[in-house]
Amino acid sequence: MSDTAVLEPASASPAAAPVSSPSPAPAAAPSPNAAPVSAVAEPWFKDWIKADGSLDSKALDRLPDHAKGLKTSWANLKTIDDLATTSVHQQFLVGKKALAPLPADAPAPVLAERKALMDSINGVPAAPKDYGIVKPADLPDAAWLPDMAEGFAKWAHENSVSPTAAKKLMALQMETVKTQMGKQAEYEQGFWTQEQANFDSLLKRENIPSDRANQLVEKGAIALGLDLTNERTKTFLKGTDARMMAMRHALAIGEDNFVQGDSKATESNPEELAKSAMHDKSNPLYEPYWNRDGKYPRDVAEAARAKVEGWLRQVSAKTPSRQRR
Repeated sequence: MSDTAVLEPASASPAAAPVSSPSPAPAAAPSPNAAPVSAVAEPWFKDWIKADGSLDSKALDRLPDHAKGLKTSWANLKTIDDLATTSVHQQFLVGKKALAPLPADAPAPVLAERKALMDSINGVPAAPKDYGIVKPADLPDAAWLPDMAEGFAKWAHENSVSPTAAKKLMALQMETVKTQMGKQAEYEQGFWTQEQANFDSLLKRENIPSDRANQLVEKGAIALGLDLTNERTKTFLKGTDARMMAMRHALAIGEDNFVQGDSKATESNPEELAKSAMHDKSNPLYEPYWNRDGKYPRDVAEAARAKVEGWLRQVSAKTPSRQRR
């Protein structure tokens, strides 16, 4: 036998263990500050408000950082109603001291304090009359309303309006009034200008000179009982209809003869007056007397006929022989 050992391949051992997978990594150790998984954070106010509405001030020790400043003022609160009352009072106090809007239901003493403060800030005078609101020198008396100015001063005083602001507002109002007056004056001027144009057109159609028409208007107005010195009458007689009425009345009662100064047709010669009125188409009484197609008002036509009939009666009275025939 050789000294050299023969190496035979090792056979698999029947008891060999199977190959296993790698073991998982161990879990990280929990942080020492972390709360247990089973613990749930409770709100700080859970123990503050009791079922009966009372408050436990010990719970205020757990107030969050942003609310810790409330601990001192809330420590004395006994019930939830105390908290509501305190909040309302604080709201009033803020309104008075910081000029924040007051609640709609603010009590009268709080409102009085607020007004006193506002009056002091705005320099409100002691009484409405001390605002010194007077009529502007360039404003007509008819456009100034004393009652309105007095009412405005009372409103300004009640609402703590400063004198400067009150005068500025009144000045704006007066400028508005002046603007309206200017527009009204322009309208009136245009209106009376149109009335004059209408009157001139009627005179031209009836072939009556304007100077003669003006005299007839005056005489007719006087005959109607109007006072020509009265300002309202003057305004009234600017209108076309009013002047035509007065003029036709003058024509109807025979004033036209005196206006023209006709030496032939005068009250001393009623026959000529009657003939002219009935037959002369240029006579202003001719058309009203006959009143064809109802052109003239009934009263004007009747007045014209009455005038002519009066002259005819005068003629008959002077010539009895004509009555017999």
